[in-house]
Amino acid sequence: MRATLAAQDFADAVVWIEKARRTGDASQVQTAVRLAAEDGRLTLQGTDFDVWATAEIEATVDAPGEAILHAKLIADVAGRLRKAPVTLDLEGTTLTLTCGSMTLHAHNMPLAWPQVMAVPEEIGKVKTEALRDAVARVAPGVGDPKADPPFRSISLDTSDTLTLAATDRRRLAVARVTFEPVLGYTGDAGVLLPAALVDIAQGLPKTGEATLHLDPVSRATQGARRFGLSWPGRVVSAGTVMGVAAPYANTLAIATPVLTAKVDRAELRDAVRRVDPAAKRDEVKAIRMDLIFRPGELELAGASAAGEAREIVAAEYDGPEIPLHLNARYLADALDATGGETVYIGLAKDTTNPRQHATLMITNPQDPNYIHLLTLIRQAVAPARKAA
Repeated sequence: MRATLAAQDFADAVVWIEKARRTGDASQVQTAVRLAAEDGRLTLQGTDFDVWATAEIEATVDAPGEAILHAKLIADVAGRLRKAPVTLDLEGTTLTLTCGSMTLHAHNMPLAWPQVMAVPEEIGKVKTEALRDAVARVAPGVGDPKADPPFRSISLDTSDTLTLAATDRRRLAVARVTFEPVLGYTGDAGVLLPAALVDIAQGLPKTGEATLHLDPVSRATQGARRFGLSWPGRVVSAGTVMGVAAPYANTLAIATPVLTAKVDRAELRDAVRRVDPAAKRDEVKAIRMDLIFRPGELELAGASAAGEAREIVAAEYDGPEIPLHLNARYLADALDATGGETVYIGLAKDTTNPRQHATLMITNPQDPNYIHLLTLIRQAVAPARKAA
């Protein structure tokens, strides 16, 4: 095998494949990347047996062939290459990578590469930038890999528009994207996609369309279906996560706000950063914060054994004073994901008793396609300042 290609194209492809793999290194295949050069392109493949990622890039192929290399080594080197052509030359059991004055000799791993999971049938198309942003916005809701399936995956609903939702029981993020289904496709609901989609979607380009693929229910094997995502130069195939999706629509209905504060998002986000004692991990590691609703303002208060901090942010709010308690980092994540100049902070009840409030809804008045819900903490950390 001998092929020449652009360093940036090579780096982007290798790093993207490494990010697509999230689970272990139980076998050598899970630590490897396969390179195949033929017909004017270099194809790269990687898998953790849950997700299969394939990237194709243009290359000048002088001699076709393939090699299986240690993925981490190749990814680390590719990310540091100069902006010069990369030459891959396989002789015997050694692949030589040359870029400018740099040379790497990598051993060809003696592996039998498994058959790639086929991509299922197409169900529709979506704008790449919109899908990438939607996945990033629901990512905060994806739970620990050891959690139950509904709380460590992303729920896909295509029964109306394309809706992505993720919840770890403590927060819920829901994003909607315009979706163009293929003729005859009637939609699906509650399909659980692997959390690796968060990293996979980062490779989506700013322009163009991506194609969604999904097995029909009739082709499910022991409850699992194949899911696929493709765009020019990239193809992903994976099994869906077995389990029942959390009923997020019911949760949102119950949490519909009756009291709302309108506040400048950047000001509130900066205030959280300043007040949150956990902002500097090497000093104080508290995560709880008080959020006090008052007419015309929101007050943030954070405290620990090392001290406390408070800040007031102006808000359009004319309801009663309500002291609430939440996870400061979750609030910061929600504000980052919601975006926009202003946000609505909504409460589902108008009672002044903080123990009667279970959730906080954060929305952008200019963007009806995203909702973020936080579960409140029942116990205060710092005493509320009395209004003058």
